[in-house]
Amino acid sequence: MRRVTAISAILLLAWFTLDLTGFSFGDLILVISAFSDEPVDAAFWLLYAACVSAFVFKERVGRWLLPTFAAIWGFIQFGMYLQASPEHIASYNAFFAHEGTAYLVTPSDTVLIKDAYHMVLDLLIAVTFVLSLVYLVQSLRQKASSPEGD
Repeated sequence: MRRVTAISAILLLAWFTLDLTGFSFGDLILVISAFSDEPVDAAFWLLYAACVSAFVFKERVGRWLLPTFAAIWGFIQFGMYLQASPEHIASYNAFFAHEGTAYLVTPSDTVLIKDAYHMVLDLLIAVTFVLSLVYLVQSLRQKASSPEGD
């Protein structure tokens, strides 16, 4: 379970890295580099990279950091759907719906439809959170049933 969780966390880190570098296929934009518009993403990336590194190299600490960070990140990302007022949707579409931005579902003026990059990001955050939480619970149960503990 630890290996699967680590792979998920590393995939999420790689995907999130695209937010910093930007990535496109010809005229189709997956994501524009956040350095110019959202430099706070670089700090967020560093924090997440530290959590992934802790999970991989310092499991006793990382097993707590990874699900905690993923929960906070998920709350931020999924919370956007709860703020889906017409003004928020218009603002989101104006910011992310650059000409050529990749969408899996056509953007709407009445429902928040995230672009393809953010849809995949949300999915990876959710998967990483669930896997890391399951791993944490399993490791705690194993520790409780082990006569030697952790």
